[in-house]
Amino acid sequence: MNKNLALSTSPVRVMASTPGPIEKISQPFTDYELGVEVELGKHLETGYRPTPAVPLSDWPQIAEGVELQKRLAELESLIEELRAEGQLKASFINAVVHDIRSPLTVILGVLDLMNDDLSASRPLERQYYQPLLQDALRSCQEVAGLLNDMLDLSKMTKQKLLSLDCEKMSVVEVVDSVMQVAGGVARQAGVKLSCRVQPDLPSVYLDRKQMHRALINLVTNAIKFTPRDGSVTIRASFLNEKRRDAMCDYVLLAVVDTGEGLAADESPYVFDAYWQAQNGKRKAGSGLGLAIVKRIAVAHGGNVSVRSQKGKGSTFTIMVPVRDTPPPENIDLD
Repeated sequence: MNKNLALSTSPVRVMASTPGPIEKISQPFTDYELGVEVELGKHLETGYRPTPAVPLSDWPQIAEGVELQKRLAELESLIEELRAEGQLKASFINAVVHDIRSPLTVILGVLDLMNDDLSASRPLERQYYQPLLQDALRSCQEVAGLLNDMLDLSKMTKQKLLSLDCEKMSVVEVVDSVMQVAGGVARQAGVKLSCRVQPDLPSVYLDRKQMHRALINLVTNAIKFTPRDGSVTIRASFLNEKRRDAMCDYVLLAVVDTGEGLAADESPYVFDAYWQAQNGKRKAGSGLGLAIVKRIAVAHGGNVSVRSQKGKGSTFTIMVPVRDTPPPENIDLD
């Protein structure tokens, strides 16, 4: 060993005490309970100060905290997985919609041409083939509408936004346009369609296209679930009620039907996407229409509600606030 290098150690000094082991571990170390002296060229003394021991009585709380942190980490991981699945679902829906829409457009075009050519054919042929062509056209248009609903709802869900182009107008304009479009549907179903509009309703800010879509969805849905010789009524009225300690004015657009109605346990889910009432006879549709109605109503600063009783019909009501300024162009739907 190099003579210039002197290495000496002093014995480790551990100060024992009389208490038993359980009592001992619950007491903190002192500065002198553990000391090490090392001389390497020069004298160096260090002292070890461990963190004071935690009392046994605190261990259950610490264990609970550790378990809570573990659970939170698991929840965060699950949220990330669900978010990734949601994005994958939205991408899949978009891809399917676009893949179906292209050939569907071709089919619609061919059917339109055949329908035009049929008008110049002999009466007997026209009488036989025209109803078939009309059924094919109507079915293709229903599929096209379903694809549009799927794509729009996917965008609303993914972006959490709905863009509006609002103007101040009377709801009567929207009611009239819906009556014109839905009148033929009601006649084919054998359902009486009417409207009742309260006089002197204030003008409101509406996106004409979106509100027309919301109201036509409610009306066609009501016709679908109303038996022949039943009735569907559009009502436009005014409401002044207290909201958040302030009086607020609303214009209400209600659709009242004499249809099958909803059970009490079904009403809370009626605006969920893809949900359909369990009424024993499945109706054609995707369950997207009412989900879109809710998003449109919320985007206008209002809401939509339902009152229904099984076997006695339903009333769906859109509330549109009367305001001095238009709602923001992009509304967060969360």
